[in-house]
Amino acid sequence: MIITAIDPGTRSAGIVTIEMNGSDIACLLNLPQKRGIDETEAEFIDRLCGQVNLQAGGRSDLIACEASHYRLNHKTHAALAKVCGAVEQVALRIGLPYVEVQPAEWKKAVTGLGNATYMAIRLCVRSILKDKLISWTTDHEFAAIGVAIAAGRARETEIKLSAAEKGG
Repeated sequence: MIITAIDPGTRSAGIVTIEMNGSDIACLLNLPQKRGIDETEAEFIDRLCGQVNLQAGGRSDLIACEASHYRLNHKTHAALAKVCGAVEQVALRIGLPYVEVQPAEWKKAVTGLGNATYMAIRLCVRSILKDKLISWTTDHEFAAIGVAIAAGRARETEIKLSAAEKGG
């Protein structure tokens, strides 16, 4: 299964495409994105969606996005929710399933702890990918990998349950 995932931010984002086959996980593409100095929020969201479309179109089985979780900062929450909504529209337009993954969910999928630090996340992602990393520089990139892994595992479980229901 091939998953394209995004960890959105208001100034930067991580967008990755991974291939999962059970516990065998490989990163196919990693493109961190930074918002330009003169770039508006809308322009940044359009660029992010264009990148997700390029990475996912014709090759991914699923698009995943970290759910907006900044409930105490309404401005940040609204900005991240716009990104999630725009990415969902990309998924609908190209006919792929879309899933939002809560931060605690992807952190638990990667580290076993729902409240893991980014230091632990970086170590665990490196271990999962067996250090086959392209150039990794931001926490958004590591988070996007976590989002992809959690979404992929949930989708694999969903497929197995569906097959069991049909067979039984």
